[in-house]
Amino acid sequence: EVADAEEADAIIAALGSYQPKPVIEGIDGANVFGSIEAYDHVPELGKNIVVIGGGLVGVEQALWLKSLGYNPIVVARHQLRDGGNHLHMIAVRNEINVRGLEVHEFMGTKVIAPDHVVCVDQDGNEVEFAADSVIYATGMVPRTEAAMALHECAPEFFPIGDCMVARDMADAVTQAYMASKNLGLV
Repeated sequence: EVADAEEADAIIAALGSYQPKPVIEGIDGANVFGSIEAYDHVPELGKNIVVIGGGLVGVEQALWLKSLGYNPIVVARHQLRDGGNHLHMIAVRNEINVRGLEVHEFMGTKVIAPDHVVCVDQDGNEVEFAADSVIYATGMVPRTEAAMALHECAPEFFPIGDCMVARDMADAVTQAYMASKNLGLV
């Protein structure tokens, strides 16, 4: 309604995405944070941190926490994901080795308890990890419906960033530049 009332010549929809909680027993515990939210709670995390998710967000966050002196462990249901950037993942794997980051691939998370996480490996064996806190980095969901609601509100419409497909910062900046260029602003 607001966009319609503005009678804009163009709309650049940069509504982003949101991080849903995965369905895991104990996910609503006080010591559990989404990867984005965790940055606001670093002093509260405690020494031992289990990071659920083997994409670049979770792995890079774990490497950063390791550099600050924390003891993060990455648990990933699949092989670590490179986010479409194979060369970057080579560098990330090198950092994993250099910093001694503990990574467990092909391991699902079963239960989050106040002081530990119970995981299940690919053979069905339960493995327990000490955890003062847990960070889930299990993906983002684009705000596609909200962005598309703006589609008919202006003659020109440019959805950028994560609102159509969850991506990385480089893609978002490129899309913003191209939208600005198409509008003659650059």
